[in-house]
Amino acid sequence: CNSSLTASSTVDVATKFSTTTSAIAVANTDTTFAITRSAHTVSQTSGTSTVATITGGVSGQHLALVFTNSGITLTDTAVANATAGQLVLTAGLTTAAGVCLDLILMPVGVAAALVWVERSRAVNG
Repeated sequence: CNSSLTASSTVDVATKFSTTTSAIAVANTDTTFAITRSAHTVSQTSGTSTVATITGGVSGQHLALVFTNSGITLTDTAVANATAGQLVLTAGLTTAAGVCLDLILMPVGVAAALVWVERSRAVNG
């Protein structure tokens, strides 16, 4: 496991590993969104968006996303081409109410960049 933690590292467990859910609103044509916790509900506020990157997080962080509506397409990036914050999925994902996605932030891809790798998904509803 490649970890950047040292004996003097500080980990913000209150926000990065919290089970409290926080809402994220994705606006028309957004290509990225930022996370502040390990669990979020995500909604499209208007139009459609194709999201290729998620910012925030620490190496090894698990991220649970629950989508509340349609309008967001998440794009899959091949592992060999992935750069920081990009999504490495089993396939692209088009959201709908109740769709869940579980990711982990891992050092893979171009120069072992920290990328979001899919652990599982559920297309509910």
